[in-house]
Amino acid sequence: MDNFPKILSRAISILLYPMFIPTYGVILYSVVMSGSDPMISSAYWYMLPIGTFLFTLFIPLTALLLLRKSGRVKDLYLDNPSERFYPYLYTLLGYAFWIFYLTHTLRASPFLICTAIGATLALAVVMLVNNKWKISAHLTAMGGLIGAVLSSAYITGVFPISATCVLLAAALVLMYARLCLNAHTPLQVVAGLMLGLISTSVPVLIYYA
Repeated sequence: MDNFPKILSRAISILLYPMFIPTYGVILYSVVMSGSDPMISSAYWYMLPIGTFLFTLFIPLTALLLLRKSGRVKDLYLDNPSERFYPYLYTLLGYAFWIFYLTHTLRASPFLICTAIGATLALAVVMLVNNKWKISAHLTAMGGLIGAVLSSAYITGVFPISATCVLLAAALVLMYARLCLNAHTPLQVVAGLMLGLISTSVPVLIYYA
């Protein structure tokens, strides 16, 4: 029974693994914005979550698993700073292809493209910072999703109160989980959350200013 909080925290960390967040985000976008984004109502609306899943989850996770199999990575949480370079590099390449996919294949809305660019910049910052420190990639991803929702509400006037409350609650639960597992300090999880919030909201607000 004493291990239950850690087991629960591990499950939360897996469910809200950073690579899953972009796919969650575009599914949420498809549901909330189905009436206002012409692409979502087209015959190819399914290509948005599928492409996002492919470039931000399947390709980076496959690379990570192959690195683990080869012995270059010991665990999926990349606790050893010396093991983080290649996983982050492959993830960045996946995100770069994601931006290209949104821009040239789907011709997605500027909001989606700006959000993807912001998420990619956040990932690059995490990659650089984690060479010396350990900012929370989990909270960066979650903060990015919250920032995208808030910036979307700002430019469209549609404020999804329920979704926002759920995401804020999820961020708090995720903070607890990462601290319970001793994966981060309080400063590291807060820094990750703020980085994500800023990275996805600022490009959108600049574009639509």
